Amino acid sequence: WDAHVAASYARMAPTVMQRKYFANSTAYTMTQPKLQSWFTLSGEVSSSFLAGKIKAGLNAQFVQIQNALVFNGNSWTQDSIQANLFSAGVSAHVHLGIFHIQPRFSFGIDQKGYLPKGQVYARVFVKGKMFKAKKLEALAGIDFSYIGAFTTRAYLPEMDSYDWFSLMDQFRPAANLHAFISLGIYEFRFFVRYENMGSFWWDKANPEVQNYPMASRRFRIGLTWDFFN
Repeated sequence: WDAHVAASYARMAPTVMQRKYFANSTAYTMTQPKLQSWFTLSGEVSSSFLAGKIKAGLNAQFVQIQNALVFNGNSWTQDSIQANLFSAGVSAHVHLGIFHIQPRFSFGIDQKGYLPKGQVYARVFVKGKMFKAKKLEALAGIDFSYIGAFTTRAYLPEMDSYDWFSLMDQFRPAANLHAFISLGIYEFRFFVRYENMGSFWWDKANPEVQNYPMASRRFRIGLTWDFFN
């Protein structure tokens, strides 16, 4: 068994910013910034079974934020966000020869619904060496995800910030699927990934951020190089 608990508390000034700002769409004055308070408590317990073929774990995290500097659509404020966020989940890794399964489930609780009510992720893949020299490593699999409902925020491009008080739209639960394949030798790896196959069946108007719908299908092709100094 392996277990650990971590806690942190910080009081810090807001990120450096203009205290006065005037533009066509936004104008504000901020004369008395306050210290922000962040308290985090997290814990995790994990263990392995069947000679390491199955690994499983539980985790939880609590975050309390006071006097957070946020934008309300018109001005910066620190008086309205006193947030308590809690999340917990379970995860596992099943390794049977070349077959791997990595499921993960988590849920979140908060007053405003910023966190999804439930999230499910699962990666299923095969991984092994090819040819006689056993130097070429091949990997192929799928990533599945399900995200529950949550309250979306409005993105403000002119401020490069979110409006945490514009909570009109709800993200509707949606499932997604990606497929991938990669070939690697030593530190080099070539990969192809086909993402967002969920767009075949989900509501294309479903917003991740207000007025920003979920991404459509796309291919990613690339080459990675891992190196250590």
